[in-house]
Amino acid sequence: MARPYLKDGGIVLTTEPSKRLAFCPVQKSGSTTWMTAFAEMNAIDGNQVRSKSNIIKDYRMMESQKYAIYAKTNEDIDKLNSRSLFKFMFVRHPFYRLASTFQFMFVRDGIPPKKNVELIRNYQKKHMKLDDKDLVFFPNVSFAIFTEFLLHQAQNKNRSFDSVSNLPPEAIHWWPYSEQCGVCRVKYDLIGHMETFNDDVQLLYQKFPDIPVLKKMQEEAFISSVNWHAHKANTTDYMNIFKTLNKSTIVRLYKRFKTDFDFGGYPYPSEFIDIGLD
Repeated sequence: MARPYLKDGGIVLTTEPSKRLAFCPVQKSGSTTWMTAFAEMNAIDGNQVRSKSNIIKDYRMMESQKYAIYAKTNEDIDKLNSRSLFKFMFVRHPFYRLASTFQFMFVRDGIPPKKNVELIRNYQKKHMKLDDKDLVFFPNVSFAIFTEFLLHQAQNKNRSFDSVSNLPPEAIHWWPYSEQCGVCRVKYDLIGHMETFNDDVQLLYQKFPDIPVLKKMQEEAFISSVNWHAHKANTTDYMNIFKTLNKSTIVRLYKRFKTDFDFGGYPYPSEFIDIGLD
């Protein structure tokens, strides 16, 4: 699934009608909430009914060149940085993001899609050289197996921005976001964090009080409806997921996703390593 804005370190930023505000989506870091919000800012039909199909439709539309700014090269990004445009993105603790991706791909709704399990089985067959009888049995994919799979897939020896485009579409949910595009070259006015979502939305609203959607988002009723309180509770569940990994594996994960840790200002994950298996 080619993503043309990734080639040569490019990027796409979603905007609203006045072109004062631009958002860089990072999957599994509140991107669906924000892309739905930008669809509402742009008066896109269908966003009032938050069905899965409408949300996906809105998300893809907001990535189109009609509603987004495409900077396809590093030179384009330099020009973008010189524009009078408030650029922001939201990030998430890399390990919480991985745990969320695991739940999204293999735990949600009780039974994961078969295509997701086949990704793991094909990896085990091709790269681990396992016989059919030893492959993971549908639907039982453990976090430990998923971790080994993504570490293998994310080796990214050539470190090109476009590498993720050669993988299944699901990879964009766990691939280091700092390597998906030229995200690190953009001079953001705000890098929000999922862990402080409510406070950071408030900052945006104070900057743009005339944008009704931001006003709506900062009100307690809307924040409750997107259930960010539940997100905070999930951090405990995510820590428990990491208890199933060896300490050495957690260290390997940190080294692979270190650029995401550094970009988001997250510290060395000692608390995760401490709870890992010896």
